[in-house]
Amino acid sequence: MPINRKWMDQYIGEIDPGLMEFIDTQVIENIGLMELVFQMVHRLYQKRLEQITQEVAAANEDGQE
Repeated sequence: MPINRKWMDQYIGEIDPGLMEFIDTQVIENIGLMELVFQMVHRLYQKRLEQITQEVAAANEDGQE
């Protein structure tokens, strides 16, 4: 169960980054946000792919001049 950090008055420990990634994924799935996450990742991927395509096209134009 997630808790607010402000509720803790002492250091408890650390969570391994791999385990935290698993926990984050489970929380996303359990609250029904997985489809939204997929859509967001897809949009970010498409945007980055367009940027790279434009950069390559610009580099090719510069190289042909």
